[in-house]
Amino acid sequence: MNMFMDVGANSDSHSIEPTGRFQACWDENGANQTLLLGQVKSTIDNYYDTFKEHLVELFGGRYGHDFVEVWLDGGYPEELGEFIADLIDENQPKAVIFQAPNWDVLKHSGNSVRWAGTETGHTPEEDMWSTVRSDQQGEQGDYGFGVGDADGDVWMPAEQDAPIADGFDYGGFWYPGQDPKNLTELIREYEDSVGHNSNFMLELSPDRDGAIPASNLEAYTMFGGALDRCYRPGGSGVVASVEGFKCESVAECSVIISAKGEVDRVRLSEADSFRFVRGYDVLVGGVVVASGRSVGRCRIIRLPSVLGGGEEVTVRVTNATEAPVFGGVELLNLYGEGGCMAGIWRGMKKN
Repeated sequence: MNMFMDVGANSDSHSIEPTGRFQACWDENGANQTLLLGQVKSTIDNYYDTFKEHLVELFGGRYGHDFVEVWLDGGYPEELGEFIADLIDENQPKAVIFQAPNWDVLKHSGNSVRWAGTETGHTPEEDMWSTVRSDQQGEQGDYGFGVGDADGDVWMPAEQDAPIADGFDYGGFWYPGQDPKNLTELIREYEDSVGHNSNFMLELSPDRDGAIPASNLEAYTMFGGALDRCYRPGGSGVVASVEGFKCESVAECSVIISAKGEVDRVRLSEADSFRFVRGYDVLVGGVVVASGRSVGRCRIIRLPSVLGGGEEVTVRVTNATEAPVFGGVELLNLYGEGGCMAGIWRGMKKN
């Protein structure tokens, strides 16, 4: 039985594109551990040889060359760094590599992401940076994890993962008796990951029969529908927008925007390849209602209260390395009157 081959065949038959592979790389169960029943004593060299065979089997092209992501759980042994990087670069050139040795663009693809630091769907801090410092490499070759560094010299954005289950059994696995998270929580996780300049990985959890539970499928479907309706450019959640705004200078950089209807969120994005903002304020009626440091690819700010129609919102840059270039400044309405979440799920907690 070849589970990977079966998954690929079933995916093709249902028009599901291949995604990626999860691989636990770091294992200390070698020569220095007490053996449990059924375990065989080995050396670390034997372990590495076997592990390399597994990597070639999984990532070497037998199951395709178009993986979206390769997840190296727990980082990787430093001794195998170059082997792993070369193997993935050659055979999975389009893949994003989680906690990978491919960060060095002079030698490898540079398609690396790091762990944000939690498995809750919420980043450890609101201000997350897309870069890290090469002189602060972690013990396992993954630059550690967490918020990153505004002045880092290595491009390695954060990835925030979360289980679909609402409970304490983290790890993305299925457990009996657990229900999926409600839509309110999933929306908050999206805003606290993607909206904090990070990627969001919401995990799939097949049950013991290899099927996705019907309740989980309903949660995924409702969540996907809400994202499309509320956050898609041109969707009903976006009630006002300014696109492609370039500041004249660091000292003079403000965007004023208003909407006819109610507003409860502000979404900011810096233009691709421009990551200059180091501080900003959001003002309503001249009063600061929110502040932050990082914007990056996406920053979603939940306002402390719903604004009425016609109120002006000002986004003012307070610190930047160069004159910022915004891809977009948008006002959103999720839970206000006529908001995109109206009537989707009765009894949901607002904001």
